[in-house]
Amino acid sequence: MERITVVSVFDGKSGGLESLKRANILIDKYFSSEIKEDGITVALCNHPEIIQIGDITKCKYKSNMLYTEQGNYYLPNVNLFIGGSPCQDFSQANIHREGLSGTKSSLFFEWLRLKNEINANFWLLENVRMKPEHLKEVNSLMGCEPTKINSRLVSAQNRERYYWTNINNGTIPPPKDTMVSLNDILTTGYCPLEKSRCLMEGDSRPSTTPIKMYHRFHKFTTLIFKDKQHYLNCKEHYKTNFTNYIDNKFKNFSAKEIDISIVNNDLDLTVYDGIRYLNQTELERLQTLPEGYTKSLTRNKAAGVIGDGWNIETIAHIFSFLPSEWKTT
Repeated sequence: MERITVVSVFDGKSGGLESLKRANILIDKYFSSEIKEDGITVALCNHPEIIQIGDITKCKYKSNMLYTEQGNYYLPNVNLFIGGSPCQDFSQANIHREGLSGTKSSLFFEWLRLKNEINANFWLLENVRMKPEHLKEVNSLMGCEPTKINSRLVSAQNRERYYWTNINNGTIPPPKDTMVSLNDILTTGYCPLEKSRCLMEGDSRPSTTPIKMYHRFHKFTTLIFKDKQHYLNCKEHYKTNFTNYIDNKFKNFSAKEIDISIVNNDLDLTVYDGIRYLNQTELERLQTLPEGYTKSLTRNKAAGVIGDGWNIETIAHIFSFLPSEWKTT
Protein backbone atom coordinates (compact mmCIF):
# COMPACT_ATOMS: atom_id res chain seq x y z
CA MET A 1 0.00 0.00 0.00
CA GLU A 2 1.28 3.44 -0.94
CA ARG A 3 0.71 6.83 0.64
CA ILE A 4 -0.01 9.70 -1.71
CA THR A 5 0.84 13.39 -1.88
CA VAL A 6 -2.10 15.71 -2.54
CA VAL A 7 -2.27 19.39 -3.52
CA SER A 8 -5.74 20.89 -3.04
CA VAL A 9 -6.48 24.46 -4.13
CA PHE A 10 -9.51 26.58 -3.21
CA ASP A 11 -9.55 23.99 -0.43
CA GLY A 12 -12.11 25.62 1.87
CA LYS A 13 -12.86 23.39 4.84
CA SER A 14 -10.66 20.61 3.35
CA GLY A 15 -13.56 18.54 2.11
CA GLY A 16 -11.07 16.92 -0.25
CA LEU A 17 -9.08 15.44 2.63
CA GLU A 18 -12.24 14.33 4.42
CA SER A 19 -13.41 12.64 1.20
CA LEU A 20 -10.08 10.88 0.67
CA LYS A 21 -10.19 9.49 4.18
CA ARG A 22 -13.75 8.31 3.67
CA ALA A 23 -12.65 6.55 0.48
CA ASN A 24 -9.89 4.85 2.53
CA ILE A 25 -7.07 6.53 0.60
CA LEU A 26 -3.70 6.55 2.37
CA ILE A 27 -2.25 10.08 2.53
CA ASP A 28 1.34 11.07 3.10
CA LYS A 29 1.09 14.86 2.74
CA TYR A 30 -1.89 17.12 2.03
CA PHE A 31 -1.14 20.66 0.88
CA SER A 32 -4.00 23.16 1.11
CA SER A 33 -4.22 26.47 -0.75
CA GLU A 34 -6.90 28.62 0.89
CA ILE A 35 -7.21 32.28 1.93
CA LYS A 36 -10.56 32.37 3.79
CA GLU A 37 -9.95 32.28 7.53
CA ASP A 38 -13.17 30.45 8.42
CA GLY A 39 -12.35 27.60 6.05
CA ILE A 40 -8.79 27.36 7.34
CA THR A 41 -10.02 27.32 10.95
CA VAL A 42 -12.41 24.42 10.30
CA ALA A 43 -9.86 22.51 8.24
CA LEU A 44 -7.12 22.68 10.87
CA CYS A 45 -9.48 21.89 13.74
CA ASN A 46 -10.35 18.60 12.03
CA HIS A 47 -7.08 17.86 10.23
CA PRO A 48 -4.11 19.50 12.00
CA GLU A 49 -1.73 17.60 9.71
CA ILE A 50 -2.71 19.80 6.74
CA ILE A 51 0.12 21.91 5.28
CA GLN A 52 -1.26 25.36 4.49
CA ILE A 53 0.40 27.02 1.48
CA GLY A 54 -1.64 30.23 1.09
CA ASP A 55 -2.89 32.06 -2.01
CA ILE A 56 -2.89 30.02 -5.24
CA THR A 57 -1.79 33.05 -7.25
CA LYS A 58 1.47 32.97 -5.27
CA CYS A 59 2.06 29.22 -5.62
CA LYS A 60 4.48 28.01 -8.30
CA TYR A 61 5.85 24.57 -9.13
CA LYS A 62 9.12 24.12 -10.98
CA SER A 63 11.83 21.44 -11.06
CA ASN A 64 10.17 19.35 -8.34
CA MET A 65 9.85 22.36 -6.02
CA LEU A 66 6.57 23.85 -4.83
CA TYR A 67 7.13 27.53 -4.01
CA THR A 68 4.42 29.01 -1.73
CA GLU A 69 3.68 31.88 0.65
CA GLN A 70 4.26 29.59 3.62
CA GLY A 71 7.53 28.01 2.45
CA ASN A 72 9.10 25.89 -0.26
CA TYR A 73 8.66 22.12 -0.55
CA TYR A 74 10.53 19.46 -2.49
CA LEU A 75 7.81 17.37 -4.17
CA PRO A 76 9.24 15.04 -6.82
CA ASN A 77 5.80 13.55 -7.39
CA VAL A 78 2.32 14.89 -6.68
CA ASN A 79 -0.16 12.06 -7.01
CA LEU A 80 -3.39 14.04 -6.89
CA PHE A 81 -4.24 17.67 -7.73
CA ILE A 82 -7.78 18.79 -6.85
CA GLY A 83 -9.95 21.86 -6.39
CA GLY A 84 -13.21 23.61 -7.14
CA SER A 85 -12.45 27.01 -8.64
CA PRO A 86 -14.80 29.90 -7.66
CA CYS A 87 -18.26 29.51 -9.19
CA GLN A 88 -19.86 32.94 -8.66
CA ASP A 89 -19.55 34.09 -12.29
CA PHE A 90 -21.03 30.80 -13.56
CA SER A 91 -23.81 30.38 -11.00
CA GLN A 92 -27.48 30.76 -11.91
CA ALA A 93 -27.82 32.78 -8.70
CA ASN A 94 -25.80 35.51 -10.43
CA ILE A 95 -27.86 37.45 -12.99
CA HIS A 96 -24.72 38.71 -14.78
CA ARG A 97 -22.83 35.41 -15.16
CA GLU A 98 -19.71 36.66 -16.89
CA GLY A 99 -18.12 33.20 -16.88
CA LEU A 100 -14.35 33.03 -17.17
CA SER A 101 -14.28 36.79 -17.74
CA GLY A 102 -15.64 37.39 -14.24
CA THR A 103 -13.35 38.51 -11.46
CA LYS A 104 -13.85 35.42 -9.30
CA SER A 105 -14.39 32.59 -11.78
CA SER A 106 -11.39 33.73 -13.83
CA LEU A 107 -9.33 32.16 -11.04
CA PHE A 108 -9.95 28.94 -12.96
CA PHE A 109 -6.90 29.94 -15.01
CA GLU A 110 -4.78 29.81 -11.85
CA TRP A 111 -6.12 26.30 -11.19
CA LEU A 112 -5.25 25.28 -14.75
CA ARG A 113 -1.80 26.88 -14.60
CA LEU A 114 -0.81 25.07 -11.41
CA LYS A 115 -2.31 21.79 -12.64
CA ASN A 116 -0.15 21.97 -15.75
CA GLU A 117 2.96 22.93 -13.77
CA ILE A 118 2.55 20.07 -11.29
CA ASN A 119 1.42 17.45 -13.82
CA ALA A 120 0.02 15.13 -11.13
CA ASN A 121 -0.94 11.53 -11.82
CA PHE A 122 -4.60 12.34 -11.23
CA TRP A 123 -6.63 15.52 -11.03
CA LEU A 124 -10.18 16.68 -10.30
CA LEU A 125 -11.96 19.99 -10.96
CA GLU A 126 -15.47 20.76 -9.67
CA ASN A 127 -17.86 23.55 -10.62
CA VAL A 128 -21.55 24.43 -10.87
CA ARG A 129 -24.03 24.11 -13.70
CA MET A 130 -23.38 26.87 -16.20
CA LYS A 131 -24.46 28.32 -19.51
CA PRO A 132 -23.74 26.06 -22.51
CA GLU A 133 -21.29 28.58 -23.94
CA HIS A 134 -19.38 28.73 -20.64
CA LEU A 135 -19.34 24.93 -20.40
CA LYS A 136 -18.01 24.65 -23.93
CA GLU A 137 -15.19 27.07 -23.11
CA VAL A 138 -14.17 25.22 -19.95
CA ASN A 139 -14.34 21.86 -21.75
CA SER A 140 -12.05 23.19 -24.46
CA LEU A 141 -9.50 24.41 -21.94
CA MET A 142 -9.70 21.18 -19.94
CA GLY A 143 -9.51 18.97 -23.02
CA CYS A 144 -12.39 16.81 -21.83
CA GLU A 145 -16.06 16.84 -20.88
CA PRO A 146 -17.21 16.57 -17.28
CA THR A 147 -19.29 14.02 -15.43
CA LYS A 148 -22.49 15.53 -14.03
CA ILE A 149 -23.56 14.25 -10.61
CA ASN A 150 -26.40 15.45 -8.41
CA SER A 151 -25.55 14.88 -4.75
CA ARG A 152 -29.23 14.18 -4.07
CA LEU A 153 -28.25 10.57 -4.76
CA VAL A 154 -26.13 10.37 -1.61
CA SER A 155 -27.66 13.10 0.56
CA ALA A 156 -30.87 15.01 1.27
CA GLN A 157 -29.76 18.01 -0.81
CA ASN A 158 -30.24 18.94 -4.46
CA ARG A 159 -26.72 19.78 -5.59
CA GLU A 160 -25.94 19.28 -9.27
CA ARG A 161 -22.29 19.76 -10.14
CA TYR A 162 -19.82 19.16 -12.98
CA TYR A 163 -16.67 17.13 -12.34
CA TRP A 164 -13.76 17.15 -14.79
CA THR A 165 -11.23 14.42 -14.01
CA ASN A 166 -8.88 11.81 -15.41
CA ILE A 167 -9.71 9.39 -12.58
CA ASN A 168 -11.00 6.14 -14.09
CA ASN A 169 -10.18 7.59 -17.51
CA GLY A 170 -12.65 10.39 -16.86
CA THR A 171 -15.64 8.06 -16.62
CA ILE A 172 -17.37 8.18 -13.23
CA PRO A 173 -20.65 6.28 -12.95
CA PRO A 174 -23.32 7.81 -10.70
CA PRO A 175 -23.33 6.72 -7.06
CA LYS A 176 -26.06 4.47 -5.74
CA ASP A 177 -29.19 6.31 -4.67
CA THR A 178 -29.43 6.16 -0.87
CA MET A 179 -33.05 7.41 -0.98
CA VAL A 180 -32.50 9.71 2.02
CA SER A 181 -35.06 12.51 2.34
CA LEU A 182 -34.77 15.93 3.93
CA ASN A 183 -37.11 15.00 6.76
CA ASP A 184 -34.88 12.01 7.54
CA ILE A 185 -31.99 14.27 8.56
CA LEU A 186 -33.87 16.98 10.50
CA THR A 187 -33.22 17.22 14.22
CA THR A 188 -36.80 18.49 14.74
CA GLY A 189 -39.71 19.73 12.64
CA TYR A 190 -41.02 19.21 9.13
CA CYS A 191 -40.36 20.42 5.59
CA PRO A 192 -42.58 19.79 2.53
CA LEU A 193 -39.52 19.47 0.27
CA GLU A 194 -38.19 16.00 -0.53
CA LYS A 195 -34.66 17.40 -0.75
CA SER A 196 -33.25 20.69 0.49
CA ARG A 197 -32.42 23.40 -1.97
CA CYS A 198 -28.75 23.65 -2.85
CA LEU A 199 -26.68 25.03 0.01
CA MET A 200 -24.82 28.20 -0.86
CA GLU A 201 -22.36 30.57 0.75
CA GLY A 202 -25.26 33.05 0.96
CA ASP A 203 -26.93 30.85 3.59
CA SER A 204 -24.59 32.60 6.02
CA ARG A 205 -26.72 35.75 5.64
CA PRO A 206 -30.29 34.64 6.44
CA SER A 207 -33.37 36.83 6.66
CA THR A 208 -34.37 37.62 10.23
CA THR A 209 -38.17 38.02 10.30
CA PRO A 210 -40.49 35.02 9.83
CA ILE A 211 -42.54 36.59 7.03
CA LYS A 212 -39.42 37.47 5.04
CA MET A 213 -38.14 33.97 5.63
CA TYR A 214 -41.36 32.46 4.30
CA HIS A 215 -41.45 34.85 1.36
CA ARG A 216 -38.05 33.57 0.16
CA PHE A 217 -38.94 29.95 0.88
CA HIS A 218 -40.84 29.59 -2.41
CA LYS A 219 -37.75 29.87 -4.60
CA PHE A 220 -34.54 30.42 -2.71
CA THR A 221 -34.26 28.82 0.70
CA THR A 222 -35.14 25.77 2.76
CA LEU A 223 -37.36 26.36 5.79
CA ILE A 224 -38.29 24.04 8.62
CA PHE A 225 -41.76 24.19 10.18
CA LYS A 226 -42.89 22.93 13.59
CA ASP A 227 -44.91 20.18 11.91
CA LYS A 228 -46.93 19.52 8.75
CA GLN A 229 -49.99 21.38 10.03
CA HIS A 230 -47.87 24.43 10.80
CA TYR A 231 -46.65 24.43 7.20
CA LEU A 232 -50.22 24.13 5.86
CA ASN A 233 -51.36 27.00 8.07
CA CYS A 234 -48.53 29.23 6.83
CA LYS A 235 -49.20 28.28 3.23
CA GLU A 236 -52.91 29.09 3.48
CA HIS A 237 -52.29 32.36 5.32
CA TYR A 238 -49.78 33.54 2.74
CA LYS A 239 -52.06 32.60 -0.14
CA THR A 240 -55.25 34.16 1.19
CA ASN A 241 -53.87 37.18 3.02
CA PHE A 242 -50.40 38.23 2.11
CA THR A 243 -50.54 37.64 -1.65
CA ASN A 244 -53.91 39.37 -1.87
CA TYR A 245 -52.59 42.29 0.17
CA ILE A 246 -49.74 42.79 -2.27
CA ASP A 247 -52.05 42.50 -5.27
CA ASN A 248 -54.52 45.01 -3.90
CA LYS A 249 -52.24 47.67 -2.44
CA PHE A 250 -49.14 47.44 -4.57
CA LYS A 251 -50.39 46.61 -8.04
CA ASN A 252 -47.43 48.24 -9.75
CA PHE A 253 -44.79 46.30 -7.80
CA SER A 254 -43.72 42.68 -7.74
CA ALA A 255 -43.85 40.93 -4.38
CA LYS A 256 -40.05 40.78 -4.38
CA GLU A 257 -39.85 44.57 -4.46
CA ILE A 258 -42.09 45.09 -1.45
CA ASP A 259 -40.55 45.81 1.93
CA ILE A 260 -42.51 43.14 3.74
CA SER A 261 -42.27 45.04 7.01
CA ILE A 262 -44.90 47.44 5.59
CA VAL A 263 -47.66 44.88 6.16
CA ASN A 264 -46.77 44.16 9.78
CA ASN A 265 -49.35 46.59 11.15
CA ASP A 266 -52.13 45.36 8.85
CA LEU A 267 -51.88 41.58 9.10
CA ASP A 268 -51.53 39.17 12.00
CA LEU A 269 -48.30 37.34 11.19
CA THR A 270 -48.04 35.16 14.29
CA VAL A 271 -48.86 32.07 12.20
CA TYR A 272 -45.28 32.21 10.92
CA ASP A 273 -43.78 32.09 14.41
CA GLY A 274 -41.64 29.00 14.88
CA ILE A 275 -40.37 28.58 11.33
CA ARG A 276 -36.60 28.30 11.15
CA TYR A 277 -33.65 27.78 8.87
CA LEU A 278 -31.56 24.63 8.82
CA ASN A 279 -29.44 24.36 11.93
CA GLN A 280 -25.72 23.64 11.96
CA THR A 281 -26.09 19.89 12.45
CA GLU A 282 -28.55 19.65 9.57
CA LEU A 283 -26.27 21.68 7.30
CA GLU A 284 -23.43 19.28 8.06
CA ARG A 285 -25.67 16.29 7.38
CA LEU A 286 -26.74 17.73 4.01
CA GLN A 287 -23.10 17.92 2.94
CA THR A 288 -22.52 14.47 4.53
CA LEU A 289 -19.89 15.94 6.84
CA PRO A 290 -19.19 14.34 10.22
CA GLU A 291 -21.43 15.92 12.82
CA GLY A 292 -19.54 18.60 14.69
CA TYR A 293 -17.11 19.21 11.81
CA THR A 294 -17.83 22.96 11.89
CA LYS A 295 -18.22 23.31 15.68
CA SER A 296 -15.40 25.86 15.78
CA LEU A 297 -17.68 28.38 14.02
CA THR A 298 -21.05 30.00 14.71
CA ARG A 299 -24.05 28.69 12.78
CA ASN A 300 -23.97 31.47 10.19
CA LYS A 301 -20.23 31.29 9.60
CA ALA A 302 -20.51 27.53 9.35
CA ALA A 303 -23.31 27.89 6.78
CA GLY A 304 -20.98 29.92 4.57
CA VAL A 305 -18.16 27.40 4.78
CA ILE A 306 -20.47 24.42 4.28
CA GLY A 307 -22.35 25.94 1.35
CA ASP A 308 -19.09 26.93 -0.31
CA GLY A 309 -17.65 23.41 -0.16
CA TRP A 310 -17.95 19.86 -1.43
CA ASN A 311 -20.45 17.13 -0.66
CA ILE A 312 -18.22 14.55 1.01
CA GLU A 313 -19.98 11.38 -0.12
CA THR A 314 -20.01 12.54 -3.75
CA ILE A 315 -16.28 13.28 -3.80
CA ALA A 316 -15.50 10.08 -1.87
CA HIS A 317 -17.39 8.19 -4.57
CA ILE A 318 -15.19 9.74 -7.25
CA PHE A 319 -12.04 8.98 -5.22
CA SER A 320 -13.14 5.36 -4.82
CA PHE A 321 -11.95 4.88 -8.43
CA LEU A 322 -8.36 5.82 -7.57
CA PRO A 323 -5.77 2.99 -7.79
CA SER A 324 -6.33 0.16 -5.30
CA GLU A 325 -2.70 0.26 -4.10
CA TRP A 326 -3.49 3.63 -2.47
CA LYS A 327 -6.30 2.21 -0.34
CA THR A 328 -6.37 0.67 3.11
CA THR A 329 -8.98 -1.88 2.04
